[in-house]
Amino acid sequence: MSKVTIHVDGGARGNPGPAAGGVEIRDQSTGEPVHEAGYYLGRMTNNVAEYKALVLALQHAVRLGVQDAQVFTDSQLMARQLTGEYRVKSPLLKPFHEQAQALLGQVPAWRIHHIPREQNRRADQLANMAMDAKDDVVITGEGGDNDEQPAPPGRLPEPAAVRCWEVCFTSPAGPQCPVGHHVGQKFRFGPITPSGMCVEAAVAAMPDRRPEPEAGAGPSKAACPRCDAGLRIDPA
Repeated sequence: MSKVTIHVDGGARGNPGPAAGGVEIRDQSTGEPVHEAGYYLGRMTNNVAEYKALVLALQHAVRLGVQDAQVFTDSQLMARQLTGEYRVKSPLLKPFHEQAQALLGQVPAWRIHHIPREQNRRADQLANMAMDAKDDVVITGEGGDNDEQPAPPGRLPEPAAVRCWEVCFTSPAGPQCPVGHHVGQKFRFGPITPSGMCVEAAVAAMPDRRPEPEAGAGPSKAACPRCDAGLRIDPA
């Protein structure tokens, strides 16, 4: 796929509070939806949810081989941080800003546009659907409604060549943790960041920051950069 338009929106009911991101990707040549989904993100702030929605959208775009992406958001803060007009001062946002920049670097041509909220209604609707359901809601899969193997609700199917990790919290999160993970809480980790994990813990366990696990390999350890919660990362 060559050119797409992407609308993203993130929101939280409370700040922080239960949050979700809405993603709408359309083929520029036909106007047809390529991917429409709301992703439940757990407890986080509005600004983190905005970045999370963008990262999820860009991960889809990169996997689709998009060459030109016109990105629309009603978050002026995120738009201006990505164009360099604003500095990223929040340590909570910096990892997501870096991740978004890295993904944009894989798209040959892109531009991010700040638009009024009323022009971003579909993405907002998708985010609210996920918040209402407290789960991911996929309307149109990666390949569209007519795809023979549409993406299942939850996340895109993982490539067969990519193994997964299971991330388990082994020590309590500190008081500054935006999510409040508990000991024994687990997440299955593929090429896309799982819902409900805070940005810092997700970055610490990002698959692109550690070698692909070999069959039979044992667990490795990491720590959340924000609250020092211990992470055990097992090849799944």
